[in-house]
Amino acid sequence: MEEYIENTREYVAAKELEHAINSFGWKPDVFAKSIRTFHRTLQQELFRTVIAVIKEMAEDDFGTDERNQASHDTAKAIVKTGALETYLPYI
Repeated sequence: MEEYIENTREYVAAKELEHAINSFGWKPDVFAKSIRTFHRTLQQELFRTVIAVIKEMAEDDFGTDERNQASHDTAKAIVKTGALETYLPYI
C-alpha cells in the first residue's frame, strides 16, 4: 500500500464504509437503492469508484484467503470480459 494513502479523504471514506459494512445488519441491496438519491454526477463518480474497486480486487497481488477468494475470482472474470474498459464522461 502506498505510504500517503492514509492521509487521503478516500481512505477515510473507505474506513467509514468498512465500519458500516462490519455489521450483520448491513443490507447491500438497500445501499444500492440509496444511491438513487445521489446527484446524477455523483452516481457516475460512484460507478467509477466501483469499477476501480473491481479492478483492484482482480489484481494478482490482492491478498486472498477462503473468505474473499470468490470475490477475487469474480473480479478477475469481470475484468477479463473487458466490460470495465469504458468511458464515463464528466458532464
